[in-house]
Amino acid sequence: MQIIIEEQGDRCAIIAADLATTTTFPLNIPGDALRQGLRTILAAHEAKDYTIPDGPSFVRQPDGITVVTVAGRFAIPYAHAFPLVL
Repeated sequence: MQIIIEEQGDRCAIIAADLATTTTFPLNIPGDALRQGLRTILAAHEAKDYTIPDGPSFVRQPDGITVVTVAGRFAIPYAHAFPLVL
């Protein structure tokens, strides 16, 4: 599986793709804001969650970070989260 952040102007989308399927999770924030939110939750080991004002929430799970919006949630395993923020 590959997870990427696709820039879409003042918005972005998290895209997960493997050989059989592609999943797109659109967000109403720019890609830089998404990366900064991921960096913040990953850097604060004691934090259980972090919310971007007028944007998604990031929730720490045992196996990764879950991005939560009113439209749904998208789980990013730690193995994929770290490369997204570098």
